Amino acid sequence: MTARSETAARRAAGTCVALLRALRAAVCDDPRALAELTLAADELA
Repeated sequence: MTARSETAARRAAGTCVALLRALRAAVCDDPRALAELTLAADELA
């Protein structure tokens, strides 16, 4: 694995973690978390 692909993999993993955290908080009706979820989903797309 090249350094570039390792960096991309770390970034993707971090985005997934952020997505899961935002999703969990969004279930609690937190509008800020929903905005974070939307941004994280856009980054994954």
